[in-house]
Amino acid sequence: MNYPPRENKSCCGFTLLELIVVIFILAIVAAVAVPMAVGTGDMQVISAARLISADLQYAQNIAITTQQPVTVTFTPGTESYGLSNASGSLIHPITKEAYAVDFRTR
Repeated sequence: MNYPPRENKSCCGFTLLELIVVIFILAIVAAVAVPMAVGTGDMQVISAARLISADLQYAQNIAITTQQPVTVTFTPGTESYGLSNASGSLIHPITKEAYAVDFRTR
């Protein structure tokens, strides 16, 4: 039996499966490489801003609850701040210590 010559169709390009696998591998590499390429400084600033915002809301809530003024004292030289009222430093509800935040140790 003589069969007609076969046309070689695999030489013209890539299969859909091969393209999907390559795109998937590139997506994994990008997901790992992008966070390393972006500096963590921006994330640290955003985190610090959110912490300050939450502590200001906490100070406001304590002032409303106790009907006494609450002071937030920022110390730029030491990169810290603390919360206090007329009777002294407020006590942090979780750590049970004086309410002071030092960004150098965080």
